[in-house]
Amino acid sequence: MKTLLFWLFNVGIVVNIFGQCPFNPTITPSTLQLCPNSSDTLWTETATTYQWYRGGNPVANSNHPYLVVNSATDGGQNFIVASTINGCTEASPAAAVSVYNPPAIALSVGENLPLTGCEGDPRQLIINDPYNENILWFRNGVQLNGQNNDTLNVNQSGSYSVIAFTDQCPLYSQTSAATVFNFTASQTPVIQFNSGNLSLSTSTIAGSYQWYLDSNPITNATSSTYLPQANGLFTVEAIFSGTCSRYSTPYNYTSFVQECTQDPIVTPSDLILCPGATDTLFTQAADSYQWYREGVALIGATDSFLVVDAFSAAGAQYSVETTVNGCTEMSPSVLVDGWVFLPIYVISEFPNGETLCEGDSVILTVGNPFTNSISWFKNGSLIEGQSESSYTVTTNGTYTVTAFTGTCPDYGETSLPLDYSFGVAPIPNINFFSVSNSLGTNANAVTYVWNLDGNPISGATNQVYNLGEIGGTYTLTCTYSNGCSNTSLPFIYDPTGIKGVKTLALEIGPNPAKSEFFVELPEDGTLEIWNAAGSLTGSYNLKKGKHVLSTEQRAAGIYMLKFSSSKSVWTARLQLTGL
Repeated sequence: MKTLLFWLFNVGIVVNIFGQCPFNPTITPSTLQLCPNSSDTLWTETATTYQWYRGGNPVANSNHPYLVVNSATDGGQNFIVASTINGCTEASPAAAVSVYNPPAIALSVGENLPLTGCEGDPRQLIINDPYNENILWFRNGVQLNGQNNDTLNVNQSGSYSVIAFTDQCPLYSQTSAATVFNFTASQTPVIQFNSGNLSLSTSTIAGSYQWYLDSNPITNATSSTYLPQANGLFTVEAIFSGTCSRYSTPYNYTSFVQECTQDPIVTPSDLILCPGATDTLFTQAADSYQWYREGVALIGATDSFLVVDAFSAAGAQYSVETTVNGCTEMSPSVLVDGWVFLPIYVISEFPNGETLCEGDSVILTVGNPFTNSISWFKNGSLIEGQSESSYTVTTNGTYTVTAFTGTCPDYGETSLPLDYSFGVAPIPNINFFSVSNSLGTNANAVTYVWNLDGNPISGATNQVYNLGEIGGTYTLTCTYSNGCSNTSLPFIYDPTGIKGVKTLALEIGPNPAKSEFFVELPEDGTLEIWNAAGSLTGSYNLKKGKHVLSTEQRAAGIYMLKFSSSKSVWTARLQLTGL
């Protein structure tokens, strides 16, 4: 028997149109992943002759039951073998060959610790997955004996690197880039009281210092000595580098005598400014005033009040020095803070620019704190009546939202645009070939699934399906290059002689429908409603004439209506938008 083979190179499928051989060659393994710089072998069953194909093209000198593939030339390719026994040639399903590409080896610092610190304070290096085999650590190019775990505790300055292997590719290794640690020598400071000058001093030599009273930092107290201005527990921080510091033991000082009678305070004590806003700080009446920002006197700020703005004041500590009867006293500092908002953002379950399918929907939600005066826009034009925090997208377009914060109602932003398009999946046609007793389609799809009575047929994934002697209702579900799917109109096959039923258009409306729709029936018969997956969702015995049907809480999507009488079959396509 002469056999005609059609090669579909883009998907690696062989379709036997006129007959099948009494054997079915296969490839072992059906999927093969190679390590870098490696090779392996594909096998098939014993036959008379063999021809291997790579990506639809014959492989030279490949006339053995096996084929050696390598990572350099064969990764990402599909392979097929055509085996011949007794003059009959049959092609195997495709076997996929890929190459495992391990990520670059990287080192991270555990517990978010910096790369610098004080001498004696350990840091931890962590190697990334999947490098967990045969680990070798190095310091300044010298291997650290006995260090073979995926973590390394570091307490010395130096340049650290690692060599490691993956368990998936045990012969493949990489070396990390060097990670440098710098540890600074440090000494715990000691506080001493010198009665001669009423000072607190430290013998520790550091780069800088910060004094604290009752655990609070003292403004401008940054030298190695400090003259107490109050009683309490004093500590000093010796700062050796940006990340290395040591604290003294607290020193209880009780010798300070308060001489001033006034106790100035700054109000309000919890001022928070909106972006672009201004406000005023006040203090009590005194003979004179001097305002300070972060401990530095503000030139000309000598009134009982101080006007502050969000741009320059937010995040700073303010205090005022007042003088009454020649006695000068400094107020406690107050923090002038400002509202800082992240840029407005829109939450969506689908990424920006993703192509969806006809009948799908995308819910866009503006994130907090942008909850006031919400306006949605499509292609730059206001969408009337849409002022809620969420908006459902069902049509192609570019969408933005403008909203204001509840905390600062005069502060608003407009989001970045989100683009969505809804792909169309054509309804595939079904053609009956009486010569080969098969069904086929000319739909240019990526995948094909043949269904019998609403259920997928195992292995029926080609453009053509051989019916055999099994009668029933056949449909074809096609998935297209845009990722969208659709199902054909039903095809009724009777092996006793009826090879199909001619279908006519059925009158329905409205289309799309929401809660209900009407159907005009030409005769008495049975109305069936099928979903896009090829499953029967309802069946009704109806008389000739017009009928109004509820959507019965069906999900939004595309449905096929089939009306059968004793004479003919009528069909229609119905879109439901959902309640």
